[in-house]
Amino acid sequence: SSTPSWIIQIDEDGNAIVSNSGGSGTATISATHVASRTKVDFKVTVPYVNVDIYGPEFIAIDETIDLSVYLYMNNHQQNVVNTDFTWSSSDNNIISVNENGIIKALELGAATITATHKETGVSDSITIMVVYGSDVNLVGGLTENNELQ
Repeated sequence: SSTPSWIIQIDEDGNAIVSNSGGSGTATISATHVASRTKVDFKVTVPYVNVDIYGPEFIAIDETIDLSVYLYMNNHQQNVVNTDFTWSSSDNNIISVNENGIIKALELGAATITATHKETGVSDSITIMVVYGSDVNLVGGLTENNELQ
């Protein structure tokens, strides 16, 4: 048997199969020898294989934006909570980022924001340039959802 079964399923022949649900995590697989009743438990970790951060290429000084992040496994997208990640900025003087993936533009320049999944270590980065508010409009502007037009 496997607990939780949404990570790894055990078929009728006793084969362990990674679930197609796109989930990841650690599952405990238990096997009991019929004659001796000896039970063995072992843990199997199924990691995500890719992560993508979504956010704008440009942001205006003093603007605050909540970045989106998605995990992928077996070509399935998993929506996750931004607190499942460790967030960092290559330059906190230009763009700061909090533990929830919310960035704030502080000075002109560019910074790279990185999100690393706490459980698996899979990460992605996005480089964002801070410009004056009027310059954002010159590069296409931002929509209401903070995406480039």
